[in-house]
Amino acid sequence: MPQSSCHIRTGCGSSIGRTASNAATRCIRTTGRGALHFARTDNAKEEKNVIGRRFVTRRQLQEEVNQARSIAVALEQQLALAREFRVPLPNQVGGYGEITVEKDPGLNLWAVTDGAFSGKRAWVDGFWQHLTDIGRTAAYTHPLDEALELAYQVAEFEGAVYETEVRVGQRPDAD
Repeated sequence: MPQSSCHIRTGCGSSIGRTASNAATRCIRTTGRGALHFARTDNAKEEKNVIGRRFVTRRQLQEEVNQARSIAVALEQQLALAREFRVPLPNQVGGYGEITVEKDPGLNLWAVTDGAFSGKRAWVDGFWQHLTDIGRTAAYTHPLDEALELAYQVAEFEGAVYETEVRVGQRPDAD
């Protein structure tokens, strides 16, 4: 994920700052009766430009924090219902494929799979292995964030493999 940074210059030349992986990073400096609120972008070229600035009272700031917490709770509840994520294979030659990230029903762990209805395989130790050969405990080992990151890496790899196979004529299903 892209890194975003935010720095607030104070009158005495010092700087207050933080870095976050979220493009919607907000940096706040409390002043007297309120807070200066700076919104930033993840575009490194715009790092020195403040996108927006406004003065908010502590009450308004607390309301925004409470609203953000409510949204976060709602999103966490919705995420708890998710059982599967799909990551499409990037390719330039047509066709469609995807890598799935599946949740183990009994645990809060995830596996990167090929999404097959039968003969399902999981990506374990750098290659595909059939779930029947390795068992669920060997496949469902990742927290969600790690599983999604791995799925994107596998999708890039599988997309490149697919494109190569199509270009050399080894895929009969390709147009």
